[in-house]
Amino acid sequence: MNNSLYTIKNINNHQFEINKSIFIGRSFKIHSKKEANSRIKEINEEYNDATHNCWAFIQGIKKRSEKYEDDGEPSGTAGKPILNVLKKNKLTNTLIVVTRYYGGIKLGGGGLIRAYSKSAQEVINKSEIKKIVKNSKYKIIVPYDAFDKLENYISNNNIYILKKEFEKDIYLTILIPEESTNEFLMYYKNLVRNKYQPKYIKSVYI
Repeated sequence: MNNSLYTIKNINNHQFEINKSIFIGRSFKIHSKKEANSRIKEINEEYNDATHNCWAFIQGIKKRSEKYEDDGEPSGTAGKPILNVLKKNKLTNTLIVVTRYYGGIKLGGGGLIRAYSKSAQEVINKSEIKKIVKNSKYKIIVPYDAFDKLENYISNNNIYILKKEFEKDIYLTILIPEESTNEFLMYYKNLVRNKYQPKYIKSVYI
């Protein structure tokens, strides 16, 4: 079973028309429920003349929070379909807002569900999607004469240097993809000849 999660990397929008109603979908990457609420407030203020600003978001990795809003549309015809599209695409840390300008022709419950689902999916299709990877955060010590070799290894193995401190030796804070952690630690210990031990800090999802 594939339990991978994904998120969007960029803000996007997509607009289309159904029976004279205009639907504008927007996608946002979020890092907290507070940020999601702030984005929703911005949209409500910017498009305060819209008939509806419906939305849904999922936030978190290990423990995920989800919320949706129909904003005056019949219950279950707007926010919930948007949320279902997020789930179908295995997205988290993502907010989608769909703005509707009513065109005078009712779409019915089924039509609304299809329209809001389509709007959410289309804006996701336009967004750059990124797999969320579990990383191990470590602090390591490197002698100056070994730094070039280590830096070359790091640059070729998707390892990120978060911080460099130049003292008697070089202190690095790094992020290692979980699947590469054991291999890196073996390489590092051989490089420094077990003179130093890596210090594990925590797991980070990015």
